[in-house]
Amino acid sequence: ATIRATGGLDGRGRGGAGVGVTGEGMVAINREGAILCMKPAAEHTLGMTAQEATMRECGEFIRIATADAGRDTPNPLLVALREERGCEDEALKLLRADGTSFTASCIATPVQVFGHLRGAVMVFRDVTASIEVQAALAQSEKRLRTVIDGAPVILFTRDIEGRVTFAKGRGITDIGGSPGGRVSP
Repeated sequence: ATIRATGGLDGRGRGGAGVGVTGEGMVAINREGAILCMKPAAEHTLGMTAQEATMRECGEFIRIATADAGRDTPNPLLVALREERGCEDEALKLLRADGTSFTASCIATPVQVFGHLRGAVMVFRDVTASIEVQAALAQSEKRLRTVIDGAPVILFTRDIEGRVTFAKGRGITDIGGSPGGRVSP
C-alpha cells in the first residue's frame, strides 16, 4: 500500500496533518532518507528525541539489531522508499539509542503527494513483552506435560455421555477405561 496525500511530507523537513495521530511509534522520512518527524511513542521506544533525529539519515537511528541466518535484514523504511512498496515485519529486532534491543512489529509504506514520491512512514509497536509471555507459556505447558506424564495418577476427562475425551497418566486401562471408551461415574 502507498499513502497518497494532497499535502504533508514535502521533502523540506515539514510534516503534514495527521502525522501524530496513531497510538504506536511512528517515524517519517523524506525522499533522501532523512528523518522528518517522530511521534513521542517512537522517541520513548527508540530512546532518542525527535530533535536529535530530525533531518539525520534514518539508518543512524532506525538500526537493525541482528541479521537472521546470515542474511541482511533491510531497514523497512528504506525498502518502502527505494522500492516504492509497503514492507511489513512481525518480529524485527531494532536497537535503541543505548544499544539495547527490542522486537517490533512494523509496517512501512511509501508516501506520495500529488502522485510524486515524497518519503516513507513506518508505524511500529514493541512486541518484546508479548513474545516473552508466549515463550513463558510454552515453557509452563512443557513443565505441566512432564509432570502429568510422570505422575503416578490417572488423569482423564469425559464428556456428558461418559466417553473418555482425554487420558493421561498410567493405568486408565487398569480401571477398565480406554481413550474414546466409556467410563462409569
